[in-house]
Amino acid sequence: MNRNRIPISLENLSQSRIVSSSLTFLIFWQCMTLPAFAATRIHNEAATPATIMFIASDPDLPTPGSVSATIDFRTTGGRNDRNWRVDMQATSGPNMTNCPNTIPISEVLVTCTSAVSDNGGTASCAAPFALSGSTTTIACGLEGKGNASPYQVVLTFEFQDSWQYIDTGSACAVNLSYQIFAEYKDRTMKTKFLFLLMTISLAVLAHAELGLALTPMRVEIRIAPGSQYTDSLRLTNDGDDPVRVRGDLLDFFMDETMTPQFAPRLEQEMQFSCRNWLQVNPSELDIPAAENFRVRYTLRVPPDTPEGEYHCGAAFVTMPPIDPNRAPMGMQIAVRAVSAFYIFVGDPVSQPQFKDLSVRSRPDGTWEAFAVFGNDGLRHFRVDGFVEVQDENGLVVDRVEFPSIPVLPKRNQNFTIKLNDSLAPGAYTLWAQADVGLPEILETFTKVVIE
Repeated sequence: MNRNRIPISLENLSQSRIVSSSLTFLIFWQCMTLPAFAATRIHNEAATPATIMFIASDPDLPTPGSVSATIDFRTTGGRNDRNWRVDMQATSGPNMTNCPNTIPISEVLVTCTSAVSDNGGTASCAAPFALSGSTTTIACGLEGKGNASPYQVVLTFEFQDSWQYIDTGSACAVNLSYQIFAEYKDRTMKTKFLFLLMTISLAVLAHAELGLALTPMRVEIRIAPGSQYTDSLRLTNDGDDPVRVRGDLLDFFMDETMTPQFAPRLEQEMQFSCRNWLQVNPSELDIPAAENFRVRYTLRVPPDTPEGEYHCGAAFVTMPPIDPNRAPMGMQIAVRAVSAFYIFVGDPVSQPQFKDLSVRSRPDGTWEAFAVFGNDGLRHFRVDGFVEVQDENGLVVDRVEFPSIPVLPKRNQNFTIKLNDSLAPGAYTLWAQADVGLPEILETFTKVVIE
């Protein structure tokens, strides 16, 4: 089908003189070009040491020293141009635990000291940051050949000025979770993320071979108000041992860095959430090694539901085995798999808009394309397209693809894509095309000058 192009000039909005700077935002998106590849499995994951704990030393010393941690994992299958990243967040709340005083977790400085990828891959550390309850990227890169050698990320946690807070011999601790992401495409070639969640909570190392597969990972249902729909998801234990799994119902959204954020309840998503309509059965189950299980879900839409799209997630998380003969271990490695649900009530439509296009400097001296898509409609859309960088003579010096992420209803979505090549000083034209599901292809350009 031939489709018209809608040219949109952003020259008046975006023409500027861009000077390289040491900005520290969006470090992990130097990894966000989305190629095609086969399915990926994350395995052999481990995190050491056994304990992340700060013990106060002589008050005359500035800190109790730094605690180092190492995260190892492998990926299997596919090509060596996929993306990976490791994120971290504190899960024990805004304050440290087991402390004699209330001490904010922001007193802990997190530094990635080294990152190593599989053979043929790339790895980069993010800038140091203060620990928080929000998900923060530690390291990222492109995957290597797969299972040739382990990925490794080395961190230090520094409790700054601990002598101001705790006495000599006292201890404070922080519970952390790590999320390991690896990209893959499903059979319809839609880009998705497989991710593994590792939680550290102060005890001995628990090394496990865990694997959890969930299909389908995206469910789209058209349904009338007051109706009910039932189907099932297939949950597979790819690990070496039996596993206990718990089901959770979640809200989600895409944040400014294009990262999906899941939570039991998100106030900003209440208008668009289907979480209260969804039930899964069973909510807890045991799956033997290398076996699969059908988890039934039922969707009940209230009769007064207005036309629109509603989204939510069904997550399945591995739980520690129940063994009365073993003491509980504070460090647990868990795997979480999530299916995203998109529920269409009535016949909602999207209203895509191409709102901005520019380039921005990155802390490492490279450049990234930055675009903003708006959606004033009641249904999500995805972007299939590219950004080209042309020099003063019209020659293409770089070209990058838009990642295939949803632009959810009634919001703007940032797209940040690392350019493949460095940009020398000079004048450039950015030209972009975007297929967003309309009869027409959106097309836009802007001019920039780099000094």
